[in-house]
Amino acid sequence: MAHGGPDWGGSTPTDYTHPISDIGELAARLNSIDRFDRRGNVVFLDSFEEGLAHIQYQTYGGNSFVELRRNITRTGQWAAYLFDDVAGLGQIQLFHSLGICNATRIGVEVSLTVSANTWYVRWSFDYYSGANFYAFNVRYDHVNSLLAYYNNAGGFTTFATGVTLRTVDVTWHTGKLVANLITHKYVRFILNEVEYDLANIDCYSGASAQTPHLVPGLAPERQVGVSADWYVDDWIVTINEP
Repeated sequence: MAHGGPDWGGSTPTDYTHPISDIGELAARLNSIDRFDRRGNVVFLDSFEEGLAHIQYQTYGGNSFVELRRNITRTGQWAAYLFDDVAGLGQIQLFHSLGICNATRIGVEVSLTVSANTWYVRWSFDYYSGANFYAFNVRYDHVNSLLAYYNNAGGFTTFATGVTLRTVDVTWHTGKLVANLITHKYVRFILNEVEYDLANIDCYSGASAQTPHLVPGLAPERQVGVSADWYVDDWIVTINEP
């Protein structure tokens, strides 16, 4: 005969510890990289412990590059280091291509450090349905201390002002963008401790014959006339977001 409480229970009193009924909390305490916002089901995560092979990247001229470094990380021993030379075109793009997931709401979460010479940081993903593409993009403007989303007219609409991220290499900032692939509308954006409601805002869309897939991405951009660098870590894609 079985003794004690059920293995899924958390009601047994203890003297020195508190029972953990949330298995997500247990995973976070065991040093999972998915501990910032644990809503949604994880379909992809990478903290660069196995190199850069899981993330594609594009640099644009000059001596710009992306490489692994271990002197500054958010979790684990490695992070991606991005350097954009003053002779480049100002932006470095990181992205990851996925097949279509059977879910309505998708989230992309990426953490990074912000250089003092940063102009923009964009959290994004593009959804290709086979007939059209749908572009979801939130941009942090470091120069003007604001956040804006990419609207259905192909421009940016400000939704928060007075937003300034600390520009010290050891300070990590986490952003998470969530959108609905069925309605083609934004849901929310989280940046550090603040969650912004973007519900029912239409994304930008257009015709595209590309086969169905998703492309979550991150693109930091430097100010004109100066070089800049960023550390990037803990890339997470989720489905079934509430």
